[in-house]
Amino acid sequence: MVEKYDVIVVGAGPSGSLYALLTARAGLNTLIIDRAHFPRPKVCLGYFNSLAIDLLMKMDIEEPFSEVPHSKISRWKISSGKGNPIEWALQDKDENKALALSRPLFDDWLRKLAIQAGAECLTGVHIQSFVDDETIQTDHGNFKTHLVVGADGRKSMIAQRANPKQSFPPARRIGWQSNLPSEFVENCMRIHFFDSGYWTTVPISKDQASLCFVLTAQATQTPQFLLSNFFPNAPALVWRSSSPLFRPPCYSRDNILLIGDACHVWEPLLSEGIYLSLLSAYEASKLTIKASESKNYKNLAPELNKTLGKIHQPFIPRNHIALNLGLYPKIANKGLKLLSRNPEYFKKFYRYLSDS
Repeated sequence: MVEKYDVIVVGAGPSGSLYALLTARAGLNTLIIDRAHFPRPKVCLGYFNSLAIDLLMKMDIEEPFSEVPHSKISRWKISSGKGNPIEWALQDKDENKALALSRPLFDDWLRKLAIQAGAECLTGVHIQSFVDDETIQTDHGNFKTHLVVGADGRKSMIAQRANPKQSFPPARRIGWQSNLPSEFVENCMRIHFFDSGYWTTVPISKDQASLCFVLTAQATQTPQFLLSNFFPNAPALVWRSSSPLFRPPCYSRDNILLIGDACHVWEPLLSEGIYLSLLSAYEASKLTIKASESKNYKNLAPELNKTLGKIHQPFIPRNHIALNLGLYPKIANKGLKLLSRNPEYFKKFYRYLSDS
């Protein structure tokens, strides 16, 4: 027997879980499928800007992260080479509203909220094929739906199905992430450029901090070597990697909606990706709930493409500047050294990029 659902969400990360939470709240029979078991490792710094916090509060998640250990972030600090770092406080409207936390813990927390709202969630389940446009075959059985939502990340299988002719450039960088004792990092959002990439750190709880190295494809250093260079007293760490770190948009089509990294992978330097992932889920859920009232899903995909296109437009110019800083760290290193001679101009430049 084939089980039927109004919506099947592929991917139980933040965008998939948030979308499922909202559609389940609206009474839609919602299923989440993910091949991983939760909590699962996630290569991500774990920084949530004020926009992400405000968005979750807007959706009646009354105290975001209240059950997840976290750190409040009120300062940014950035440096390059051997120059002195430039530091600034978040603007008054954002004071103490940025948070940092463990992504594995947050993702599992949000997934459980979706289940509490009425969504069904199957983990450790692998999609084998699409029998037709409405039937998904998995190693857990077959499932039928009006709508498939791809929230399965930067290497999305659902995005490939929706965009079969789209090709993607090879990965030009790789990201490495690990957690280390918080005593080795500063209590702020910290970024440092060097010739083969950049690193970022942020405390995610009282005892733990998140560390990411973003390296060019030509880099020969290992993350452990770089750790010993930049954090000489830190213990050896276990590393996880991820790529690509940037990918142009994929588009929703027919009865397939794309949200989160399946839709667009943003340059990680600005830490805006989590906000834009959550926002895409929110907008897609609103359109889905509206379409479900009339049972007319025909225009849902183009409407979502149009909506996200408008939302993404102001983020694209500064994201491309940040992308080039990340792709060409030697040039970025020299440019940031020049900018650092005028700290106030430097702060204005980076505030433009990060909108913080």
